[in-house]
Amino acid sequence: MKKLLTTITLLCFSVAANAKAVTPPDLACTSEKFISIFNINLNSDISASNTLYRFSDGSLYLSSESLEEYLYGEVEEAEYLRYVTGNKTIIFNDFF
Repeated sequence: MKKLLTTITLLCFSVAANAKAVTPPDLACTSEKFISIFNINLNSDISASNTLYRFSDGSLYLSSESLEEYLYGEVEEAEYLRYVTGNKTIIFNDFF
């Protein structure tokens, strides 16, 4: 079975900043690109993305022009500024 690692690069606009929190602060982000890496051969694919990522109370909500907002899952900190939920890994820079 093929597995897919997904990394999202986000432009974030913070409504409450605290970079040392276990979960990201409540904020909304618009994705710039969607990067898929296939673990079988390490090939990657980069595509444009216009998904809205909204973090609220430790959960991630997704929406886009074609989809209404829905709860994607609870967010957990994997390491400093790197968070995981479902099959997504979300990496922030220092500019929360």
